Amino acid sequence: MRAARALDARGAARARRARARTPPRASLARWLGLARDDGAARARRRHREALALVECRALTEAELRARAVVDAMAACEDARASTWDARAIERAIAAPEAQRTFAGAFARESGALVGYAACASDGAFVATVERVCVREEWRGRGVGGAIVRALGETLREREIYDVGVRAPRRLVGFFEALNYDEDESTHMIFARESEEGVV
Repeated sequence: MRAARALDARGAARARRARARTPPRASLARWLGLARDDGAARARRRHREALALVECRALTEAELRARAVVDAMAACEDARASTWDARAIERAIAAPEAQRTFAGAFARESGALVGYAACASDGAFVATVERVCVREEWRGRGVGGAIVRALGETLREREIYDVGVRAPRRLVGFFEALNYDEDESTHMIFARESEEGVV
């Protein structure tokens, strides 16, 4: 009797281990290595969720000239950590239309601007995403990714396909989830010289 119970206990333990190795149906493809979960699927899901909350589109020239829009864009910035304020945004807007593109996210309920992205371009071939900013209370909902996608669509309409990003290291994962890859090219910044040396 004792030997039979021990045999049943070993059999039960084997069955538990086998169940633990068997993946749930939803993750079968991932468990088999057929699906790559690199964050892209999660980014697409968050994008769909964000579009239910906001409307993302390119900002028109009339909107960019409106003081209320500039103030709303400045309100998206973190005053403690940002070098972009209303004056900096106005300088970016003052650039020739062919050399800059802005996209914004507007709350569906109130119509308020809750985020924006700014892009500098040569007007023909290359563009660089310079700024993506979302109001603090709207962060973490996929709004930033939705704005970047809207900006990308606008650039594709203008036939600009070489789009880069200038962002801090901590945001690399955010842009990789949006299908941006790290570029192996050399990035150099001009440093002016003074009497004391390089500034």
